[in-house]
Amino acid sequence: SSGKKGGTPFTKWLGITAYQMFYVCLNTGMGVIVLPLEAARFHQENPSIWVGVYMGVSGSTQLICPVIGKISDQHRSSWGRRRPFIMSGTLLAVLGLFAMWAASKQLLPLVFLVALLFLQLAVNGIYAAQCGLPADFLSLETGSEGSEKSVVSGLVAMYTFLGSLLAMAIIILTSAAPIQVHYGIYTAAISVVSGVVCCCATETSSLSSTNSAGLTFAELRKSFFIDASKDADFFWVCAGRMCYYMSTSIATFMYYYFRDMLHVEDEARRKTVIGILAILMQCVGMITSIPLGRLSNRLGRKPMIYISCMFMVCTFLLYVLAPLVPNFAWPAVIAAAVFYGIGSGAYLSVDYALALDCLPEGKTSAEALGLWGVVGFFGSTLGPVLGGYLLSWTNKSTEEDGSYPFVGYAAIMLFLGCFMNLLVIVMTHKIQSVR
Repeated sequence: SSGKKGGTPFTKWLGITAYQMFYVCLNTGMGVIVLPLEAARFHQENPSIWVGVYMGVSGSTQLICPVIGKISDQHRSSWGRRRPFIMSGTLLAVLGLFAMWAASKQLLPLVFLVALLFLQLAVNGIYAAQCGLPADFLSLETGSEGSEKSVVSGLVAMYTFLGSLLAMAIIILTSAAPIQVHYGIYTAAISVVSGVVCCCATETSSLSSTNSAGLTFAELRKSFFIDASKDADFFWVCAGRMCYYMSTSIATFMYYYFRDMLHVEDEARRKTVIGILAILMQCVGMITSIPLGRLSNRLGRKPMIYISCMFMVCTFLLYVLAPLVPNFAWPAVIAAAVFYGIGSGAYLSVDYALALDCLPEGKTSAEALGLWGVVGFFGSTLGPVLGGYLLSWTNKSTEEDGSYPFVGYAAIMLFLGCFMNLLVIVMTHKIQSVR
């Protein structure tokens, strides 16, 4: 373990939690631009299916998080428990990014798929180890643990929005550049951020640790399950979170939506439009999340989730209506972006707090929150897979341009967007221990 009695300096917390920014930046950039564009290059006949495959591969690697977290808990080295995983994971991630760059340049779809799997395993391994660092430092705090937790939670939320904003800025600034440029940017970013985390996380040697017993398969298996009979509230929190993130995964198909529904034919302009709208969403979310978080202390956690979901439903209805009213299509899309920002800001303002309020008794907080995180990523993985099949199933066009019809986009907006958010409301209502 590591840390400092009397409180960890704020600058150290900034560095320790900085990986969240890169993590969100990478996943946002991959989901919004890189994977849809590469799918269109590799598989021109049916790219939506392959976007779902790529997102499925990426999301499935989240399952490594509880395993790496448990292993790092018992790791012994002179560098501490977490930093060896962060450093080795960074090296593997850089190799994966280089392989993706080479596969993209040479149009090698199978190599690209394997390299993507390799990259995401490394990135999620780093994430799992890094998530243990704040808990390590907090365990040594004396007298200020509550306020320190608030600092960490606030920084994670801030880095989440900043990561998305950075991803969109990269998309805009590289809109006229080849897609391969992204791999170089991500390589530089993960190298710098991981270095900052390792420098700020001044772990002491764990060689003398007595907590080094081997993990059994049964222990690892147990970390992936929730006892719904004993921990019903935590189960409903996780189920609602999965549905919510299924709805947000629609962002994966917005590249195609603007091409087919709003007829933004120029690729560079399409990237710019997506980037600007996403920045608008993130700025609105950043501005509203703190006031809405404070409001939730008066209204309650559950009412804030209801408000969030209703804004999200309105967002997706506006996306359905936009192509039907050409004269007002862009105002409708801009309004949808604002609604999405308010909805996501409201959700994120209570998402973490709601999970903490409903932690199960049979798990440690790190173990439970690891599973909570995996459930969210499972939703963001399942969403693109279902969306890709919905677009493909409704595509009756014989054109070779790979475009999709209005009915396909309406299907994913209404099912993945509106219906899933209504399910979140139902599941949140079932939570009994939180108002």
